[in-house]
Amino acid sequence: MAPGSTRRYIASQLDTISHMRTNRIGELKKEHRRRVSEVLLIQRLGLENVGWDPDDIADLPTKLPKSGWHKRTVAENADLKRHIGHLVALGCNQQVVYWCLWNMSRPAHELRMGAVQKSVLKEGEEDYDLETVQQPLATDDDMAGLTAKVQAAADSISRFKKELLIAANVLLDDPEVRRDMMESEKVTPDEAMSMLKSLLHWIRRLAESWPAPNLNTLMTSKGVLFLLAYVRMCEERSTPSPRSHKRKKRAGPTKPDRLALKNASVVADIAQLYTGEEFTPSNLIDKLQDFQLEHPKLHGRMVSLLKSLEEVARSRRSK
Repeated sequence: MAPGSTRRYIASQLDTISHMRTNRIGELKKEHRRRVSEVLLIQRLGLENVGWDPDDIADLPTKLPKSGWHKRTVAENADLKRHIGHLVALGCNQQVVYWCLWNMSRPAHELRMGAVQKSVLKEGEEDYDLETVQQPLATDDDMAGLTAKVQAAADSISRFKKELLIAANVLLDDPEVRRDMMESEKVTPDEAMSMLKSLLHWIRRLAESWPAPNLNTLMTSKGVLFLLAYVRMCEERSTPSPRSHKRKKRAGPTKPDRLALKNASVVADIAQLYTGEEFTPSNLIDKLQDFQLEHPKLHGRMVSLLKSLEEVARSRRSK
């Protein structure tokens, strides 16, 4: 092979290797983002538990919760109650329906977006008030800033390592000071310095690998999923699917049964009256099915929670 051809061949192979490596990194980042998004969904939808203890479930609402999105007219309230009555006739528990509606409210949406409640003492007041404070998810810029600060701290510690160790050896001669400064008296200053270096490196790598999911996209219209899953659950109880006996005869995974169009239409009307958000029945049917297919474990936890809520509503009402 001529020298020129050899160089071109080597350059072509290097380009191919570089392209494959870039694709592999891109795939890893995509998978990382997917897994982080899954964890965020679990946390923000309140589905950390696989099973629920009835004693851990708070009292369910006994009346229609305020939506916080807009004010309804008298006629709209009447329509909303009529649609809820349709779900109750289907076999849904009214208190559980109210709980699902609360998950569609503005306060529930704000919590999913990261809001937290803090006790605040206002000037001139004696009692603390609960205020909702927004805590946005960290962005790429936030993590870049953290990475820079951690690296700067690591560099400074390395620069003054000798001086810090001299100070440690002098101060730690005093047993009381050692107890105050060291969680474990068995750890030497050199070991503590090595642990600190490793921890700072760990924090920097975590910050660099943060995929910064788009929370607005991730949490859009997620509140309605609870009501959709609950209505589908009640549907299956009241009208067994004709596909259910066929599924046993077929091998391999199958698509989940779809929500009935008439009931999806009711949920669409409820969502519009309660939140002002417009959905078509077919959009809601697809939304629930897509959630089941993309997040089967998460959907299973959601159904498990809804069943527990029903049990709690029935048992506490009978007392």
